[in-house]
Amino acid sequence: KRNHKIYSGTQNFWLHFNASCLCLVVGGFLLSWLCTGRLVFGLIPLPLFPWVSRGLSQFQDYRRKRELEFSALAFFNGLLGLIQSGRGLSSALFDLTQSQQTPFSLQLNQYLQNYQEGKGLSAVISQFRKKTGLPVIGNYLVTLEMAYCQGLPVAPLLELMIPSLEMEQHY
Repeated sequence: KRNHKIYSGTQNFWLHFNASCLCLVVGGFLLSWLCTGRLVFGLIPLPLFPWVSRGLSQFQDYRRKRELEFSALAFFNGLLGLIQSGRGLSSALFDLTQSQQTPFSLQLNQYLQNYQEGKGLSAVISQFRKKTGLPVIGNYLVTLEMAYCQGLPVAPLLELMIPSLEMEQHY
């Protein structure tokens, strides 16, 4: 119920959800048939279904966050290239989210629509960071947000962030 908005439209989640239901019921009936010779006791594992469903939901959430973090590395490399070529942070973010089709850029593009509606860039980045809840990338987004708010150059910061981000993702 907690992650319903995240997974409500994904076919992959519902495929795993239905497969886990089917495996739980069939496994229960098979174990019941082998142990007692009756199928009636196969309904006993059904109360375990909420825990199986919760585990599946947490695994899907973990995979989604991991995919976002790995695609963020390519995004930051592209962002560094655009900033070093003379673009500002906001225009580089927009160009990169429009040109890349990675999970991170697609997710960020949804939040950048708020920037076009008049919200500040730091507020948009802060909202994106809070909603996605990325543990590794969140710290780097806070640093970018603070540098942008204070008017500091972002390119040297990104040059230092990318190698440490690679190391953190490796470990």
